[in-house]
Amino acid sequence: MCRVLVRSLWFWGVLLRPTRALAAGCRDDGSGHERPVHRPGPAAASGAGRRSFGECVLQIYNHTQTPEERSSGYPRRGHDAGVPRDGPFKYNFRNWTPKPVQKDELFSVVQTNPPPCSLAAHCDWVVGSRYEHWGRLPGFTVWGDPYTVPGTIFVNTDELETFSESLLHCIPRRHGVVLITGDHDKTTPLQTDVRYPRVLRSSTWANWLKDERILHIYVEHLDAAVASSKVSPIPTGMNPRDAGGMSLASAPRKVRIQSLPLRVVEIGRQRGGRQFHERQFVRDLCNSWRWCDVANTTNEGFSAVVQKYPFLLCVHGGGIDPNPKLFSAILSGAIPIMRDFPGATMYDGWPVVRVSNWTDINTSMLAQWRKLHAPAFEDEWLRNQTLERLTMRHWWSKIHPPP
Repeated sequence: MCRVLVRSLWFWGVLLRPTRALAAGCRDDGSGHERPVHRPGPAAASGAGRRSFGECVLQIYNHTQTPEERSSGYPRRGHDAGVPRDGPFKYNFRNWTPKPVQKDELFSVVQTNPPPCSLAAHCDWVVGSRYEHWGRLPGFTVWGDPYTVPGTIFVNTDELETFSESLLHCIPRRHGVVLITGDHDKTTPLQTDVRYPRVLRSSTWANWLKDERILHIYVEHLDAAVASSKVSPIPTGMNPRDAGGMSLASAPRKVRIQSLPLRVVEIGRQRGGRQFHERQFVRDLCNSWRWCDVANTTNEGFSAVVQKYPFLLCVHGGGIDPNPKLFSAILSGAIPIMRDFPGATMYDGWPVVRVSNWTDINTSMLAQWRKLHAPAFEDEWLRNQTLERLTMRHWWSKIHPPP
């Protein structure tokens, strides 16, 4: 009874409560760079649009499970089958107000802390988190404000179809939103992580690219070249749980990278399964190279080890973006070497080496790469510009440029 009463109050509040400020975003101009483009935010929707959105949202979250859904365990997935639900509702709604970006906040899409956190914490609506996959929240948990037609929506990769089948239907026809997908090792749109089934249907992805309400899509683990200016890759960034004390404040501001021995270090947790075969392959390569060292260390000791080398081999684990290792290398003062993938265009202009094959690495190439990228570490102004790219402020300004 209390749940129904509260949701009824939400309904009437839709008619009365004002919305927040405009949202905006970026779009690729065809040159590999993004240019700002005005994106209608919450306040851009008309009163009728806000009312329609609120009514639609409340209908979704008041939808009780059918007997068939209850008997099948719907919508349980991952490891959340033992988590008690908040009630007999198909979707679990929690009221939410986005948080401002903090000074020197490192970029991350990883929600290892209670959600919404990391990039999702700054979005108007949040659909899902890895806490559901871990079994710490009921399936289909959604955070938002029924009074706000969102300008930015963060969607956990596990919930892309859920979002398309529910919340997306509520977005008014003339209202634009920016989608951000991530917080999972599953890749998008093809899903190439061999541990998981594909979530997003090809037809859903194609419809999103044609949907005029979806102004831009920012994708973690982008696994395919997309012939659309409305899709951009974003990095995984740092994992708050594994940062080992690394921060923007502790990062060295001037690194004499050319004075270090011309050597490479490989630091990686070896795991079983086909998804992680590449890590073992690179470990074996490193052991065969006279100029490559294999090191073992803790999260806390990682930076001290990496600072002895000009290069760090960054091999992907889950997904395809080799983070948080790539961010950690730059923070520590080393040049990351990674294998190329479709979303790696986001590192254009960074002091990052991208190779087609790990066997392309040799001492002659290492000398060329170090000479090319040394200024980004040895020049203090350029070093600060490089570190800025690791911040939430840098990436949020692309997703939601200031007015």
